[in-house]
Amino acid sequence: MRHTPEAARAALNRLFEARLHGETRTVDERLRSDLRLRVAPVDKGVRVVFLLRGRARRNYLGADGFLATYLQETNEILQSWGVDPPAQYAFAGADGAWDIYAATVRD
Repeated sequence: MRHTPEAARAALNRLFEARLHGETRTVDERLRSDLRLRVAPVDKGVRVVFLLRGRARRNYLGADGFLATYLQETNEILQSWGVDPPAQYAFAGADGAWDIYAATVRD
């Protein structure tokens, strides 16, 4: 059973399809009420950002087993497009009530 909404999975696939054609596309999708996913192209890769609110801040995202499922499913999509996912998504700051966990991955 997948937890990542189909809209988010489709948006990630559209991003990578667009990259094959030299086009720029970003992803900004709600995974659940307290978790968002943003993916944007950077030089020779993509910046993958998870925004989380209402949880204890940690150095890395994923200690919670249920959140780890979203990370794993996102990483699987990255791998399906030939992108090695990061080992971890590190705390990168805050945006209001949202904690930001991010990693840049290269193609």
